[in-house]
Amino acid sequence: MIAFDGGGNFSITYTDVSPGQPDPYVPLHGTGSGTYTVNSDCTGSGSCTTGDCAGVTFDTVILAGGKEVFGINTLPGVVATIDLKKQ
Repeated sequence: MIAFDGGGNFSITYTDVSPGQPDPYVPLHGTGSGTYTVNSDCTGSGSCTTGDCAGVTFDTVILAGGKEVFGINTLPGVVATIDLKKQ
């Protein structure tokens, strides 16, 4: 779950089940917060600055009138995507 404040900040709670975890059969539950930007063409970027996800950066695109966000991790060597849907 991620919450955007409309002013360039977000907070996140997530589950990571990627194979790079110490025990790939036990999900890592994490939290964090950071900053984001949105451009006039609905693309954007963000950076997690605190918590378990500190250092993670991503590029995004907002779809469906703001009801969905796709993103891709931009850290070298890390392959990860996000698909966020407004609740």
